[in-house]
Amino acid sequence: MCPLIAIITFAISASTVFIALQPALSFVLYALAGAVGFLTHYLVPQLRKQLPWFCFAHPVLRSREYSQFEVRDAAQLMWFEKLYAWLQCVEKYFIYPAVILNSLTTEARAISAQPEKLGV
Repeated sequence: MCPLIAIITFAISASTVFIALQPALSFVLYALAGAVGFLTHYLVPQLRKQLPWFCFAHPVLRSREYSQFEVRDAAQLMWFEKLYAWLQCVEKYFIYPAVILNSLTTEARAISAQPEKLGV
């Protein structure tokens, strides 16, 4: 699996996708990373808390078993829990690598022009 990922990464970075779509691609990737990060790491967990932002008396995103005193069945996976898992996977495996490849591709010329600053 690792050699496959390395080949795909090299193929993407060797293509002209990141060069041809500059500077719009950088803005889109950074905005997408920020929006998905805000949604995944702040908004969804806040809406699942017992007192979200101390403004609401109950969680906005409740589990199906929230109103039961004793739960008799197995807990059911709710749609927002699936969304949370998918957002984390998309963020970790697609958005962050794309941001890193974009940054490396756009800054490669500046880095290679001054190798003495890298200590090489």
